[in-house]
Amino acid sequence: MSKIVRGYFEGSISAVDIDNWPCPYCGTGNLKLIFSEKNESSEAKEYNYVIGDDFRIEFVKVFKCAKCVNMFAINGVEIETPVSCPDTGEEDSIVECIISSHSCSFLPIDVSDEWPCKVVDEIKNSGKYLFSDHSACINSLRKAVELLMCEHGIPSTKPNKDGQEVFISLDKRIAEFEKCVISTDKLLSSVKWLGNTGSHASGRLSKDSILHAYDSLKRVLDSLYVDIHLYKNADRIDKQKGRLL
Repeated sequence: MSKIVRGYFEGSISAVDIDNWPCPYCGTGNLKLIFSEKNESSEAKEYNYVIGDDFRIEFVKVFKCAKCVNMFAINGVEIETPVSCPDTGEEDSIVECIISSHSCSFLPIDVSDEWPCKVVDEIKNSGKYLFSDHSACINSLRKAVELLMCEHGIPSTKPNKDGQEVFISLDKRIAEFEKCVISTDKLLSSVKWLGNTGSHASGRLSKDSILHAYDSLKRVLDSLYVDIHLYKNADRIDKQKGRLL
């Protein structure tokens, strides 16, 4: 599912049949379309359905998974662009679906069961805004970094000279994390900076920036919680002179 979402998000898939996507909850179940409605968009109404050479229709679709029975809705716009074959002159059209909002979490990465639950929950929460709100999406990923600090006992507050608890900046928490736990080669810092940019009204984030944040978090989390099992097993096999685990 993550590869499909990533390809669609990057725009590398020119025409996507959303109805044939696997379930975003279980990842394998077939989706059943239980409700669909299409209306001419407000722009199309104003321009009598035509904007340039494109026809734009707003849609809402509700799906139910045949396997896990979860339901979710997608809103968006279908853009139909007329084209003609240069060889035959026959007219055809290309239909592109642009998702504007969704009630489920779409993620461009695969999450692991080995990652901390609270961090995973926040990453999944970011997926609710992947297509609709880049600022909210990146802020959830920044929060996932903060939760990772908490998982490793990096404090978020400290007493000042008056004995009052004051917040410790995420910069300093990441620096402490890299000193005490693992070096992330600025990966976590980059997610923090992108989160800062996304929190400002003028901060516009590119799709590449969003994907960088997801990929950075995945690299760090896999290093901490997935790869470690591989190395432990390798060490155990070595000590047992090749005997099976």
